[in-house]
Amino acid sequence: MEIEVAALRELSSGKLPESYDIRKLFEVSLLDEAAVALRVELLKSQSQSQIATQSHSNDHTAPGGNPKSDETQPEPSPSPASTPPPSDDAGNEPTPTPVPTPTPPPSPPTEPELEARLAQLQLVRDQLRLQILELPAEKRKELVEAEEKRQRILIEQAEAARARAEAQTARQEAELARQSALEEALLAKSLAEKKIAEERARVEQMRGTLATLRVQLAGERKRHADQMAGALEKLDKYRQQVADVRTDTQTADATYDQIVASLTLGRSQLEQALNALGKDPKIPTYVPQIDLTDPMFDPVAEERAKLTATTTEVEAEIAAMIAEERDAQWTRVTELAGDVAPLNGLRLELLPLLSKDKRKDVLGLTGAGFAQFWREVRQIDLMTRFYVRSTARKFKVAISDPQRLIDLKSSSWIVVQLLGLVVVILVLGRRFDEVFHQLRGHVLSSKRDKNVQLLLERWLRFLQGVLPSISLLIFFYLAFHVLKAEENRELRFVKVFFLAYAWYRIVVAVAHQFIVGAAQARRVVLTPELNERIRTSVRLTARYIFPVVVFLIVSERILGRGYLYGLVVKFAWLGAFPIAGILIHRWRPSITRSYLEGFPDGRLAEPMRRVKDKPSGIFVVTAAVFPVIYRGVRLAFNDSLSRFKYTRKAFAYLFRKQLEQHADSAGQSEDFSEQLPEELKAAFNQGPAPAELRIDHFPMLPKVAETIRSWHEGGSTGAVVVVGESGVGKSTWLAELARQVEIPG
Repeated sequence: MEIEVAALRELSSGKLPESYDIRKLFEVSLLDEAAVALRVELLKSQSQSQIATQSHSNDHTAPGGNPKSDETQPEPSPSPASTPPPSDDAGNEPTPTPVPTPTPPPSPPTEPELEARLAQLQLVRDQLRLQILELPAEKRKELVEAEEKRQRILIEQAEAARARAEAQTARQEAELARQSALEEALLAKSLAEKKIAEERARVEQMRGTLATLRVQLAGERKRHADQMAGALEKLDKYRQQVADVRTDTQTADATYDQIVASLTLGRSQLEQALNALGKDPKIPTYVPQIDLTDPMFDPVAEERAKLTATTTEVEAEIAAMIAEERDAQWTRVTELAGDVAPLNGLRLELLPLLSKDKRKDVLGLTGAGFAQFWREVRQIDLMTRFYVRSTARKFKVAISDPQRLIDLKSSSWIVVQLLGLVVVILVLGRRFDEVFHQLRGHVLSSKRDKNVQLLLERWLRFLQGVLPSISLLIFFYLAFHVLKAEENRELRFVKVFFLAYAWYRIVVAVAHQFIVGAAQARRVVLTPELNERIRTSVRLTARYIFPVVVFLIVSERILGRGYLYGLVVKFAWLGAFPIAGILIHRWRPSITRSYLEGFPDGRLAEPMRRVKDKPSGIFVVTAAVFPVIYRGVRLAFNDSLSRFKYTRKAFAYLFRKQLEQHADSAGQSEDFSEQLPEELKAAFNQGPAPAELRIDHFPMLPKVAETIRSWHEGGSTGAVVVVGESGVGKSTWLAELARQVEIPG
């Protein structure tokens, strides 16, 4: 248990124990969040119970009890007469020197002392376990990945040593076999025997060459494993340094430079390893010098069969070595790619701890900043190449491996789920479209306040336009859930692009429907050309924002929020200028018309009229954009408030109060109306208006009502069609007709 406690102490300080697998220190997996949470609660209760028990035991210890185990008994004073003093050469009696009495060995600990010591170790072990289990999930994952990598390195080192020893033995055996074959060739009695013996010598020579090559490859594997071990040790050291750096900016700056140097070296090694993937391994091939199917070798069929078997073994060994070398190359690429990510994470973790000048130099538009920019661009390129090759390799292995094909067939349930999901989304999408059409018709035909009707109808139309994009987003979420994308790195990467595209569609649909709804609320005639111009303008803006957002997401996943991420965030707004120029050019006639209608006497009105059709007028139109936007927002806000009855009453009340205050300030609160002309006072009469001044709210209603009455009295039937644009009052007209005439059902 003392070994476990020592290992846990090293692990809690951020260092991997040298000779202990950290996965064996815990009863649960450090990556299982549910199991970790349960284990934390159990350890807390156990620790509290152990502390209470030890406290209770100490309170009841007798004063004259056994001394503590770590106390030492006083050594007895040596006896002067224990040994006779020697005499010198002159015969004088020397001064006696005391000889120490040997200290008796310590008495073994008693059983209660052992139990107390064991209980103390258990308490310390549980507290250290609890400290590590309460680390954030990312930190625990880093520890597990580091331990797994260390175990892989140990296995690789052992395998390399074993392969080297076996290859050396095989080389010696091949050399002996070659010498034996050459001797047989010299003693051959026929030409056929001689040629077969010589060919067997060539085969054995090839076997020896392959064995020599295996020794070299084993040495390279050992060297690569040692490099990985050194990289892991260096990463462990950097983690400790980053954990220790808090306020010492000088140490933080030095550690940052060391990490950047290690990252640069790691990227160079990764690039070399990626370039080596496309090259064929340097494994020699064997080409027979004789044709064993020649009839001349029929008398020596037994020797021919042995040579054929040996040749087959050598060819199989060549193929195996090629496959092993490619696997070793890919393993090296994977390990190097895995080394870059944690180093970059430590670099980002150090950024806030750097000195002010260092941080300004690293993140600013300086030489160091641009150097970091190109380093991050290089890493994005390397990791993209790695992910592409990794995906292609996994797909190739899945197709070529029969066992994976069986697994693929067994996963047909996933395919069925995806197909079912597609069908459900399509059917529900079409059904919801019909439902929204019916709801809009029901709202417009209901006997409600007209403003409420229009408001509900616009919201339903808005939702109907956005629904397809929302359905696409839901489909992507469910599809990647069925595919278990969180368990696959490549699928997680692809999921980012699909979800970003779905959100892009939603943003475009929402913006388009919002602008169209605002235009229709202002009674703007929405022609197909105008609708398409609105849609293309929204898409133009979204198509600039979409790649920027995707790049930021990918950059954060590969590099974190480093120099490149901050650079894009700082300067992404520059893209708004060309987009604004394109939009102003497209909407120039509409902007000009809106400004002249809203501000006929404005400062820009006269210049706008002069350069209305000239190229230089684009500058005047650009200056008029903000007043037009302000006027449109103000009118839309006022129009939205005016749709509600109580808001209209409030506006009327405020307007009346303003008039009264104005009248009071002018001193005309009582008799100002007497000064008005008689014609104007007559127009403000509260009585009913004359017949010639009345506005016909229900055109042709008396005629239609009389026609319906005649149909009813004569027993005949007919049809009346009410035609008009949305919102002109068709439902109100029909309601008045129903009130005046009893229409038979």
